[in-house]
Amino acid sequence: MSIYYKFKGSLTYTTKEEAGKQFENLLNDKKGVFWLPKQYLPSKEIFLEGNKIRIDSEGFCGGESYYDTQGLIRESAQTAKSGKVKCYEGYDENDGSYEYILV
Repeated sequence: MSIYYKFKGSLTYTTKEEAGKQFENLLNDKKGVFWLPKQYLPSKEIFLEGNKIRIDSEGFCGGESYYDTQGLIRESAQTAKSGKVKCYEGYDENDGSYEYILV
């Protein structure tokens, strides 16, 4: 069953190199939502901006992909020096719950 998800926020790292490494990890992990072709998730967005990863992504995915992506973001947050990512899961834009990943 598909669920509606949103990930919005940013993670700041000490160096550009660490940010780049974490960015690649998020993009290349096939369990998460960021590696899927754009036609399947047309509003997905993840940006590398110097030593910061900015995430502004929403769409529909399988339930496991949502939790896998949330786990990937949590792993990336462990090496960040600061940041906050808001995670939303529900059946649509108005019927769900939020959780925060804070650094």
